[in-house]
Amino acid sequence: MVKYRFLMVSTLCLHAFSSQAAENYGSLGASGMPSSMGGGATSGGDAAKFAGGYLGANIGVIHNNAKIENRAFSGTGVSGGLYGGYGWGFKKVYGSAELEVNYGSVKTTKETNYKLRSTYDVSLAGRVGMVIKGAYLPYVRLGLGINGYNYYISNKKNQFNTFFVAPGVGFEALLSSFMLRIEAGYSIPISTGGIAKTTIQRKPSRAYVKLGGAYKF
Repeated sequence: MVKYRFLMVSTLCLHAFSSQAAENYGSLGASGMPSSMGGGATSGGDAAKFAGGYLGANIGVIHNNAKIENRAFSGTGVSGGLYGGYGWGFKKVYGSAELEVNYGSVKTTKETNYKLRSTYDVSLAGRVGMVIKGAYLPYVRLGLGINGYNYYISNKKNQFNTFFVAPGVGFEALLSSFMLRIEAGYSIPISTGGIAKTTIQRKPSRAYVKLGGAYKF
């Protein structure tokens, strides 16, 4: 009787152990890790959390400098706009390409009869950064684009544009599906167009600091 009971208990224990082992085996991924852990590794690690498309808006402070017809112009104002792009992640490295469109009437005045206003800017930029703790992204940025300007002489408006390259740095935080950023940069003018009646000694340059927020999808 004792032997019979021992065999029954042993059989029940073996059955329970086998069932539990089968259940655990079913939860393992191809990498030998539980499926709940393996997904993040195979999808790109921490940087994968930032990957995908995004669309957002920003607002910033712009400072302009220029020298036209031997007159130095300098001024600060507010600009705002929209941006959107797509990002890729591999382990902790993140990269993205984005399009940005801004508008802000930033006035730089030398004298009563001479005024310079920056209007729009459109740029295409790339960003590369390293993700920290799956939620924070310090990055560097390089953009190419065009700025629009209005140059006034005694209230007569002359329009021209400047092509620029813009290096910058930023920091972005991921909060669920939202990406919040702060960014600073400097637009270095390459060439100008549409200003045949004036002489530019120093092409307009711009320094900026921006705050932005985007929805990731």
